[in-house]
Amino acid sequence: MSQHEIATRTDWRHRIHEWRVTHISDRMFLLVLAFFVGLLSAVAAFILHSMIDLIGSLLTGKFTATSYNWLYRHLPYLAFCETCRQRQYISRYHANTICHLVKQVATESPQHMVIGHCISHHHRFWWFGGS
Repeated sequence: MSQHEIATRTDWRHRIHEWRVTHISDRMFLLVLAFFVGLLSAVAAFILHSMIDLIGSLLTGKFTATSYNWLYRHLPYLAFCETCRQRQYISRYHANTICHLVKQVATESPQHMVIGHCISHHHRFWWFGGS
């Protein structure tokens, strides 16, 4: 990138920020941001709910309700095996990146430094959390 492109990029960001500071109060800006975050969270929750329903209907759509189906017994075991396989893949290939990101966030806020270090420790990282 040339210096002109970098200056132009920062120039339009700076102009937007200046306009926001002069025309919108901090309180109103925070309320607008909170509204959009809530709206995007609702859309993400709806999409996730729809995907879960779709996967459930694809897996159990052709089952008969009057007979016992062995897949109901084996699907949780298969899901557990898939979760373990993905955990192993992530811990093998992406653990350093995730730990680096957690440590970077932890150093930006000193009150969370100890928690970030405990979470990002290689031996305890993937065992942190609920059941």
